[in-house]
Amino acid sequence: MLVTLTDKENAYCKKIGEDRYNLSRNQNLTQLRIDDSPLDVEMLGVQGEFVFAKVFGFHYPTAEGADGGVDFEEGDLTIDVKAASKERYNLIFRSLESFKSGFAVLVVKVSDNSFKIVGMISREDFIQICKPLPSKPSSSVVYQQDLYPLKILWDEIGKRRFHD
Repeated sequence: MLVTLTDKENAYCKKIGEDRYNLSRNQNLTQLRIDDSPLDVEMLGVQGEFVFAKVFGFHYPTAEGADGGVDFEEGDLTIDVKAASKERYNLIFRSLESFKSGFAVLVVKVSDNSFKIVGMISREDFIQICKPLPSKPSSSVVYQQDLYPLKILWDEIGKRRFHD
């Protein structure tokens, strides 16, 4: 699913990314990813969360502190959104222990304003099919083609939102 952010939405993501960056540095937290610009990493994460929230009807991300591996909750369902800066990137967790949510969603950047929600996977399925990341064997990867359709997550969210 391709999602385009407006200039106003991107400006919001940039502001939240800057706020998160400053908050994290003030708390002496370090980023787990290395990139040319740590601020760009923060903004990319916010953009991924924003795209997910926009499509699935969640509140937009805020600048609050570290999320502990849970970006969104619907009842007992928890979701971690992972954003990648290149369209070909896959879903990676630095360790199986760092996958704390019930589900993970991969969002990849297509262009400055466009993002693709590639797919989703449950924690249990991730553990069953993941492979060690070749460049960092302590990390685990599930390739894009092995992710599940978003409809599965949509149905799970709907069960919690609209239960009788």
